[in-house]
Amino acid sequence: MSIIATERLQQIEQLDSQGRYGGLAREALEALPVTFQGRVAEWMAACFSPEVCRDGRERNHRFLEAECDRRHQEAEKLREELAATQASVK
Repeated sequence: MSIIATERLQQIEQLDSQGRYGGLAREALEALPVTFQGRVAEWMAACFSPEVCRDGRERNHRFLEAECDRRHQEAEKLREELAATQASVK
């Protein structure tokens, strides 16, 4: 079972004070196939805070910043040019 599915199951079990739904939830979550999106979600949860995981705009900014860094490093630009480009991306 994935990390995210395990966390959801724990939330259900905490809310289910009479223990009626925990078993059903476990069976349903274990039956789900592990998808590419599920693996990506687990990777994001391991690498970023929950706020960043939910914020598409923040993720886009981080991607652009990383791409900007990589492109400038490939072209061997000066550190001042890199900082100016990063500032304009934010």
